[in-house]
Amino acid sequence: KKAAKQVPEETISFVREPFDYFDELRDQLMDIIPDFHMRLKVNPKNNNVVFAADVHSVFDIAWYTLARMIVDFGPPEEGGQTRVLNEGALITCLHCTEAFIRDNNRQLYCKKVDCQRAHNAARQRKYRANKKLAETRAQNKE
Repeated sequence: KKAAKQVPEETISFVREPFDYFDELRDQLMDIIPDFHMRLKVNPKNNNVVFAADVHSVFDIAWYTLARMIVDFGPPEEGGQTRVLNEGALITCLHCTEAFIRDNNRQLYCKKVDCQRAHNAARQRKYRANKKLAETRAQNKE
């Protein structure tokens, strides 16, 4: 049997993260993406004038979508770490009235500590009111 080839440890330790050469990768990708012609078009749904890309094929749509993604989702704020992109409805918190993206369709309060305390207090008030109502109904039935 042949012996496995030994790779010097210095070579292994120097592996670049993609973020280390993000600018180079971005520039290469920008050179690959074709140019788009933009023009004014009328949206048939609401008859408004919009500024849109002039596309003629499925490939044009795919390239345009990729270009929009590059513009909308730029480099991560902190190099080498993954960026969490939230998807969901944008609503305002019932306590602090600041806008946030909710995680599920029942969320009404943002994740700030004060707002969570207000949410817990409101839940407790509602629970006590429902409990008192149930006790009153039980007494009235007797």
